Amino acid sequence: MRSLSEGLPLDAMASRLLEALADAGSVQPAGRAPGACAARARLGGVPVVMAATDPALDSGAIGRQEAVVIGAAAGEAQARGVPLVLLLDSAGARLTEGVAVLGAFRRLQGAIAAAVEAGVPVAAVLGRHCFGGASLLACSARARFYGRHTLFGLSGPRALGGAAGVRLSPEVVDGVYGVQSRLPRAPAGVLADAAHLPAALRAWCREPAPAESLRGSHALLRRALPRDDSLRPGPAPAELVDQLDPLFPDGWQAQVVDGAVSGQARTRRGPVAFAGFVQGHAVSPRAALWLAGALLEMDASAGLDQVVLLLDSPGQSTSLEHERLLPSMAVAHACAAAARLRASGRHVALWLAGQAGGAIYVALAAAADQVMAFSATRLQTLPLKAVDGVIGAGMAAGADPQTCLAAGVVDRWVGEYREAGET
Repeated sequence: MRSLSEGLPLDAMASRLLEALADAGSVQPAGRAPGACAARARLGGVPVVMAATDPALDSGAIGRQEAVVIGAAAGEAQARGVPLVLLLDSAGARLTEGVAVLGAFRRLQGAIAAAVEAGVPVAAVLGRHCFGGASLLACSARARFYGRHTLFGLSGPRALGGAAGVRLSPEVVDGVYGVQSRLPRAPAGVLADAAHLPAALRAWCREPAPAESLRGSHALLRRALPRDDSLRPGPAPAELVDQLDPLFPDGWQAQVVDGAVSGQARTRRGPVAFAGFVQGHAVSPRAALWLAGALLEMDASAGLDQVVLLLDSPGQSTSLEHERLLPSMAVAHACAAAARLRASGRHVALWLAGQAGGAIYVALAAAADQVMAFSATRLQTLPLKAVDGVIGAGMAAGADPQTCLAAGVVDRWVGEYREAGET
């Protein structure tokens, strides 16, 4: 909603955005970071918790401090049982903080997923830009309000262009990320310009639409993706067999589609179900949605106490074709499905079995009780070419185990795959 912020002092933009939408005199500050703020307020007389990113600072990038403020707002909304309103005008994660920002986003996405799972009505108001991890937050919300000039996606134009070694034209950017292309692929989206947004948001707060079941959301998202009959589940290829045998030496069975796997295994602690993204494949929207479906089937299985999520992927696909399909929705849905498993009492562990990073790591780690890495793990914020396209060459190096443990990116770092079953 660019016009809401026009003419405001740069250091006051986020807080003034909150005041512009909330009932007069109702805003009570509840947290602040250099690039974000939170407040308790009222909208149409309804108590709410609000959080906003500041587009004047690093294009609204969310770093560790901003993630703490927004995550705390989600926790307060859940504790008080009031709606949460996120004002997101953000380029995504602050990549200059390196791999440590993944730990911050893991906790932030986890707080949002927990609030949604607990039944908190969450609305996301999208400003001029909403990319990367910010798009996951938006797609986790029950409702989204777009401005006419909103650009929305998982891999932003600079990341997508950097990965391809090209600069996207304005026409391509608008055609891929613009509201008219996004609304058909994102259920519960509302187009509201600056003049009509306050009334629309107040109406939503008074009567939030009933939450769609995860299975209902899954059906909607499947219908929004063009059908591709070439993607059918098949047996694990030899390379994956070589990777899974050491992880599950007591036996396993699985099916694979487009780099996503789902199966069952025997361990000394009993049977486990496992699912994830493997073999170094970049994650496509269809793979993310297929994985979400597999997790929902696990949730319906009686007697299932342990679920292992596997990750060996550089992150989301950075192809223009896949970004057109709005992968943010499918990846956020996979996160919600994994969070449902954890909320229903299952122990959910994420095993980093190779490459890991970006929104795919965040989505799976947010729902896990424990994240475990092996000696072969290579963590990074985004694929190298994508990071180089955003913040410059040489800034995308991975991190050592000590850094990852200190930042909460990993909870435990073990040696070889054979040690997995002992933890």
